[in-house]
Amino acid sequence: MTTTGLHGMKTLPGARALRRQAVRTRKELGRLVEDGKLDSARGKAVRAATTVRSHRTAWVTAAGVLAAALLARRSRRARREQSV
Repeated sequence: MTTTGLHGMKTLPGARALRRQAVRTRKELGRLVEDGKLDSARGKAVRAATTVRSHRTAWVTAAGVLAAALLARRSRRARREQSV
């Protein structure tokens, strides 16, 4: 895949080699999709979205608590840095 330049040092692959590698990569990715892994990931995402929609209040509350905790931590660090 690499070509040899002056003094036997390896150089970057040529355009033709890069094209062949791109074709091989596309074929491999096509096989992964055929295996159903993409469908599996999509199914998990749909399940997660359905769970969030059905328990919206709990998720909003959890996100709010997390945001408040992060803001409190950030302000404590800022005050600590000012006092030093």
